[in-house]
Amino acid sequence: MAMSADADTLKHHLGAAVEAAARKELREYLVHIAASHALDGLTRQLQNAWPHALPGVIEEAVSTASDELYVRAGSGPIVAPLGFLWGTARNIMLKKHRGGTAVTESLDDESNADLLVWNAEETRTDKERAALRDAAIRFARSVLPSLGHANVVQVMTFIIDCVDRGDVYVDNPTIGAALGLTSDTVKRCKHRGFERLAREAKKRGMNIDDVLEDVTDEEDDDVVVEEE
Repeated sequence: MAMSADADTLKHHLGAAVEAAARKELREYLVHIAASHALDGLTRQLQNAWPHALPGVIEEAVSTASDELYVRAGSGPIVAPLGFLWGTARNIMLKKHRGGTAVTESLDDESNADLLVWNAEETRTDKERAALRDAAIRFARSVLPSLGHANVVQVMTFIIDCVDRGDVYVDNPTIGAALGLTSDTVKRCKHRGFERLAREAKKRGMNIDDVLEDVTDEEDDDVVVEEE
């Protein structure tokens, strides 16, 4: 099927932007990312998802996503740059929403209850949050060998390395390309790995979900995997 002119422009300039980022050519990256209009489309998507966002919040998420794409493309291949932009911006907005710093609309009672929990998280100091993050990463690494199949261990190791580096988002195609696995295999391995990590963490009275799962794809929540 032939691509529309807009789709063709998006693909051409977004690809050129990623190539420029790989060469660490910032000016060329900015020219092509603007010409692709990918950030305009991303802004509209976020506005639709968060119609009551506070002023400047969506723009900040889009700008940060673009910065992340430039940095990540400079350190390795990005298989799906448009998906990477959306996933990164979405994760930023979700974290802001959880902290009560994203939206202005009034929330129902159930959401308010969740917001109280999220705001409690926000009251922690940067030092406390960093300590919790480091503890979660150390714990996850310590149980990696017990997660089962070699593919599960490889996928979870890749994700934990991304979290440790401070990456905002990593998508299944990128993980698959790095490890020689299909996206579906990555999805299944992530589901199994996170499930087992959560089980081991619960035994020790820990909750590592917010530290690790926030960097991954939201569609993985629908995966059903039979236990080995």
